[in-house]
Amino acid sequence: MSLEKITKNNHALHPPFYPVFDYWYNVLVDYINTYESAITLELGSDPSSIGRTYSPIISSNSINANIDAVDAAIGADPVPYVRTVGAISAAQSVNDNINDLDSIIGPDVVPAARTIGPISMATHIMANLSSIDTGIGTDAQMPDSSINVDHDITIYQNLRSLDTYKSVRTVKFKVGNVGVASCDFNFTASVGTHEEQSIDLGAIIPAKARLLDVMVITDAAFTNLGALATDIGFTTGAGDLIAVGDNTALDHVMATPNAGAFISLPITTAQHVWVNTDPTNNWDSANPVGRMSVYVTFIDVTNI
Repeated sequence: MSLEKITKNNHALHPPFYPVFDYWYNVLVDYINTYESAITLELGSDPSSIGRTYSPIISSNSINANIDAVDAAIGADPVPYVRTVGAISAAQSVNDNINDLDSIIGPDVVPAARTIGPISMATHIMANLSSIDTGIGTDAQMPDSSINVDHDITIYQNLRSLDTYKSVRTVKFKVGNVGVASCDFNFTASVGTHEEQSIDLGAIIPAKARLLDVMVITDAAFTNLGALATDIGFTTGAGDLIAVGDNTALDHVMATPNAGAFISLPITTAQHVWVNTDPTNNWDSANPVGRMSVYVTFIDVTNI
C-alpha cells in the first residue's frame, strides 16, 4: 500500500493548508513509497499463531473428553521402579511382607565372639553371672584377713561372712514350733509326750570371745503347747545363760541378768549355745504355731 501525496485536488481534505509543510510531507511520502518493499523485507511477515505438533484439546469437545484426551497424551501411569531383588509384594499381606523382609535382612545379629569370655547364650543368667565372677579373678579379700568373699555362696552368706570382721557381733537364730516355716531350727512332733527338747544352735561363740548378752524374744505366740518352760545354756538341758521361764506369749522377753558384769570367762575353744523347752501340753504337729528368736552378743577377737 502506497501513501498518498497532498495535491491541489485533495488539499481540502487535509486542513490546514501550509505550502512548506506540504512540500516536505510529499518528499517523505516519496521516500517511504520508494523503500516500502525494503522495510517490509526487514521487518518480516506478520506473526502467526504457533501450531502445536500435537494438541489433544478440541474446543468442540466436552471438558471430560478433553481431560481424557490430555490424560492419553501424558501417557501411561507411572509404575514403581522394579528392583532386581525385592521382598515386598503388593499382593501379599503385611505380615508376609514383614517375614520376607526379615529373610532378606538375614540372621539376627549375635555378639562378636571374644577370645576369652565367660558369657554363653545357651546358659541361664545365674550361671553366666557366676562365670563372670570367675572371669574377674581372685575373690575379694578384706585387709589384714585371710578370709575371702566366696562367689559360690549367696550374697547374704557373704555379708554374714564379712560381718565376722566386726569385733562386737550379734547373731540371731529363729526357733519355731513343729513345722513352722521361715525358721533356722524347729521342735519336732512327739505325739503323746511333752518331754523337754533341746536344740543346739551350734558353736556360735568363737574361741577366746567374751560373751556379752543372750536374749530370747517370742515373735509369734505359742498357742497349742500350754505353758512353756524355756532356758538357755552352754550344754543340753542347762540354764546357765538364761534361767527357766515361760515365753509362750507374743513379745515376751527373756535375757541374761543385768548384773553389770560379763556373763562368763572366755575360753580357748568355740562354745555352743542350747535352747531347751518343755511344754505343759504334748508336742503336736496338728496346730503348729509359735516362734522365738535367740540373740547372742559377744566380742570376737579372732581376726584382730
